[in-house]
Amino acid sequence: MFYRNLSKLLRAIDLLSSKYGTTVKEMQEKLGISRSSVYRLKNELEDLNFPIYEEKSKNERKKQWRLREDFVARLPNINLPLIQLTPKDIVLLNFLFSKAGIFKDSAIQNEFDILKEKLLKGWQVPGKKEWNSDKLERLFFGTVKFKKDYSQKKKIIDTLIDSIVSHNQCLIKYHSITKNKVSSFVIEPLRMFEHEGGLYIFANIPYYNNIRMLAVERIQYIKKQDKFFEYPEVFDAEKLINSSFGIILDEPVSVKIWFHASQAPYIKERKWAVNQKITDNPDGSVILSFTASSLFEIKKWILSYGKFAKVIEPKELADEIVNEIKSTIELYKETI
Repeated sequence: MFYRNLSKLLRAIDLLSSKYGTTVKEMQEKLGISRSSVYRLKNELEDLNFPIYEEKSKNERKKQWRLREDFVARLPNINLPLIQLTPKDIVLLNFLFSKAGIFKDSAIQNEFDILKEKLLKGWQVPGKKEWNSDKLERLFFGTVKFKKDYSQKKKIIDTLIDSIVSHNQCLIKYHSITKNKVSSFVIEPLRMFEHEGGLYIFANIPYYNNIRMLAVERIQYIKKQDKFFEYPEVFDAEKLINSSFGIILDEPVSVKIWFHASQAPYIKERKWAVNQKITDNPDGSVILSFTASSLFEIKKWILSYGKFAKVIEPKELADEIVNEIKSTIELYKETI
């Protein structure tokens, strides 16, 4: 439904942008819709601030609708509203496109490049007869370190996006690493997001009637189903992911961590949790306090600071880190 409506909207814009405009009858024929639907479509476009004006045709019997000529930019295959970009707009768009590095070396990257070409090469910058956006492109670049490989996942990602938009169920084959097993089941894909070089989706599993997080690269097969689903009213993806320190969702825990003075500036310049509190100590060290789920990910993060971080609470987490360090020491004893 979404794509059909968008297609009609774009075709209507193209008709309105033509040299002589269009008529109600022509829109009916070209779009395959009723007369009343044509007027509804016109009203929708006017609500979106498209400047449509009406004029009589040469025989004075037919009304013609047109878009103001100064509002139209003509591209090879479609007429679009003319958008004037400022240098700041171009910088921001280049920054957003730099975040697409997760798709490097995949077919999806090519689609991003085409979209970027359409957006940044066809528009005007006020006050500039000729504008070279290449200089601004060099302001930002996206790192692709430690990213997951999506070079063979284009069809799966396309199907997921399409099903999220249209609210279609999907049948998937999913590889669980913890169980080392491939299972087939139906999902209702809700939201997709990126985390540390990986793509994930929130999906409701109808069989269990609960929402789970799935790693896109572990989906081995997907088929869009004809059955539709209702988007859950109480589901809030941002709130859910913000409740976790990483992406593992479990019971929230209150945590307090001491950081050496040498690490204090780095701790203070970042937002580690939505409810964090940082307390300064006289010796320059700091205590970071927050409540979040995923002790496993918190533990890995604390261990990365070595002797410059110490868990104050909970005791359970402190004990886990002590045991982890002891096991690591034993591991190195075997090789020394």
